[in-house]
Amino acid sequence: MATTDLELDPDTHDLVVRDGELQIQRDEGEVVAQRIRTRLRTWRGEWFLDAAFGVDYFGKILIKAPSLEQVLAEVREQIEAVPGVRRIVQLDVDYDAAGRILRITDGVVETDAGLVTLEA
Repeated sequence: MATTDLELDPDTHDLVVRDGELQIQRDEGEVVAQRIRTRLRTWRGEWFLDAAFGVDYFGKILIKAPSLEQVLAEVREQIEAVPGVRRIVQLDVDYDAAGRILRITDGVVETDAGLVTLEA
């Protein structure tokens, strides 16, 4: 049986509704990719049902002079915590410490459903 999640709009991150119906994401690879994006866009403590869910931006990334290794370790930890992720094949980032901007420029994750590309 395929994994299903509600479909999210890739630009607005809102639930997708067509003809009055919530849309279900049925592609297992896209489900895992969507879960990765959601996890990376969630700040730790933001979700009231699980305060440990999400990236520790305040504790590990938005601190004074964080190292790229520390930032990548947190991102990798979050990606690997997503159900369905087997391993990170490639993870290239553009990191501007002064501007506090981190962008995944090229990412490939092996999932239970095959390889998934992470978009910036």
